[in-house]
Amino acid sequence: MDDIARLDSNIASVEMEGFTVTPETRELLMRCIRKEMTYDEAIDSIIASYVPQT
Repeated sequence: MDDIARLDSNIASVEMEGFTVTPETRELLMRCIRKEMTYDEAIDSIIASYVPQT
């Protein structure tokens, strides 16, 4: 199973549990798989999207 198939399988599992994976989050995960960013950077990006900009 290649990386994209594994990612799709995991996303399907998460969605069956009632959670939503946005296209933006999927792209962050793909960037991590391709080693374009770290998982820590991806998590920081997701958290930052919920923090109000002042």
